[in-house]
Formats: sequence, structure tokens, C-alpha cells
Amino acid sequence: MTGKRDLKANAAFQFDEDGMSVSSAELLDQAGFDARNFCDWNRYSAVKFPASAPRSTRLADVVYDPVDGHLGFAHALVVPIVRLTRESKRDLRVALAFASRWLAEDPNFSELGSVLP
Repeated sequence: MTGKRDLKANAAFQFDEDGMSVSSAELLDQAGFDARNFCDWNRYSAVKFPASAPRSTRLADVVYDPVDGHLGFAHALVVPIVRLTRESKRDLRVALAFASRWLAEDPNFSELGSVLP
């Protein structure tokens, strides 16, 4: 054990019936917000990945989906564009893990380990 936290693709990238909720960094930046405004660093860490990551798999897309509530204007979904099998869901999660980077705003950033598929 290294004492560092690793990102595991199966645990980190969970989809429900609507898809996987994400926040648009572009919209947050435009409004003057960053990860410090919405992450509970005592409970969670966060990663970022480009919208091109799910799109490049040809399995999913990223769609704007504003919701009510704090920072809901920046809500988006990663949504499957084909029916995902167990294998294709794994492929999508692995692609997201490979494209992900830990957020530098995380106060635990220096303790974080690798992003792993």
C-alpha cells in the first residue's frame, strides 16, 4: 500500500438510467466558479476529462442538461448512444479513466495516486 488514492474506473464512473452526471468546466469557468465551489474534499476527490473522451469511444456523448440548484446551470450528462453491454460499459469507463486527470484544486492533490482503468 502506498497510502495514495487511486481512481478505479468501475467505481468512479457510474451510470444511472439518465447517464452519468458531470459538470461543464467551460460553463463553470465562464461564470467564475471552479471545483472549490462544489467539491466536498473531506468526502470526495474529483477528476476532469475532456468531452472528447466519451465521444471518441463512439459509445457515448456529452449533452447539456441544466438542473435546479447550486451550480445546476453547468450540469451535463454523459449518455450512451448505443445500448451498452457489460464489455462496452467497461470500455467506456476505461477510456474515461485514461483521459482523466486529478483536479489541482483538490487540497489532497499531492497525496493522490494514479488514475487507473
